Amino acid sequence: MLREAVMADEYRIRPFGAQFEIIDDAGERVAAFKTEREAEHEIDVLVSDDAMWESARLLVRMAVNALMNMRHVDSRTARYWIREAAD
Repeated sequence: MLREAVMADEYRIRPFGAQFEIIDDAGERVAAFKTEREAEHEIDVLVSDDAMWESARLLVRMAVNALMNMRHVDSRTARYWIREAAD
């Protein structure tokens, strides 16, 4: 039986021959796995990574705004110094 399983808002699993593909919200293939269980596990990893990325992005935005206010610089300058400090 061919079916498509939605695992999260951003990802879904669909059968592809003898494999199971993970498709993102843009309809792009992310990866393919031998079993549906492997694909489900990978979606858990992807969702976790997405959450981590969003958290890091929010922290960078907050840091940029704080540095702009603290040193009276524009966002480009603040981003430059934050990027330098992160290395």
